[in-house]
Amino acid sequence: MKNISDHGGRDISVHFGIKEGFFHIVVENNFNKTKVYSSEKSLETSFGLRSIEKNCLEQEGRFKFSKRDTVWKSEIWLPLKAAESGSFDGEKKERA
Repeated sequence: MKNISDHGGRDISVHFGIKEGFFHIVVENNFNKTKVYSSEKSLETSFGLRSIEKNCLEQEGRFKFSKRDTVWKSEIWLPLKAAESGSFDGEKKERA
């Protein structure tokens, strides 16, 4: 979220779900093309995106960043792991 704010993002949506055994997070935002950030690094090469990717990989997950026109999208997949406590009311619980 900090990267989005730092780079002038607007119209932000965040979706959470479970997909193919992973906790799946999708962040989409729209950037104002006309705004110029001459003194700042581009978002694609920012430390924030590299840090997110590194954290995902350390958890055996994945990270994908893409952009189309002014819409920029980040997807994060974190593996679900069986809860250490086992079960609750007879149901097996999972955690990200």
